[in-house]
Amino acid sequence: MNRLMGLALVLLVLGGCAKHPADQGVSQTHEHAGAAQNNIVAHEEVGYCGNTQTTLRKMNGREVVWETSFMYGDSVALTDLLRWLDYREGICRCLPEYEVDTEFGGAYGIHLSQGYVRYGDAQVQLTGEQLDRIREIVLANTPLCGYPTAPEKGA
Repeated sequence: MNRLMGLALVLLVLGGCAKHPADQGVSQTHEHAGAAQNNIVAHEEVGYCGNTQTTLRKMNGREVVWETSFMYGDSVALTDLLRWLDYREGICRCLPEYEVDTEFGGAYGIHLSQGYVRYGDAQVQLTGEQLDRIREIVLANTPLCGYPTAPEKGA
C-alpha cells in the first residue's frame, strides 16, 4: 500500500468517521469479471494542460452524496485513462458508485466494486492495474471523511 493510501486510511480511522448510510449499496444479482486483455483504443499520444479540471461525485443510486473537483496530475491521469478506454460492452443494471466529468468528456460512471467504467450507452471492464489506479485517484481526492454536504439543488 503506498504511503498516501495508508495515510488516508489512518486519517479515516483516527478521525472517527462512521460508515455513512448512503454507502449501503444495492445488492447485486450478477458479477463482473476484470478485463483480461488490453482495453485501450489505439490513439496518438495527447498532451494535456496541467490545469485540466475533473469533477468527481460519490453516488447513492441517483443521489449525489458528495462532490469535489481537482486539477493537475490526478486529473490528467484520470482523464487520459477514461478517455481512451474501449467502451463497447452493453450496460448492465448496476448503477455507478461514482460519476466523473472531465474537460474532454462527461458523465463517466465508475463502479470500483464491480470494476467497470460506463460512458454513453456502453461500458468496459477494467484491468486490475486500471482499477488500482482509479481507486488511488478517488481516494486521494475524496474529501475528509468522504461525506461533505452534496451541492444544493439549483445552486
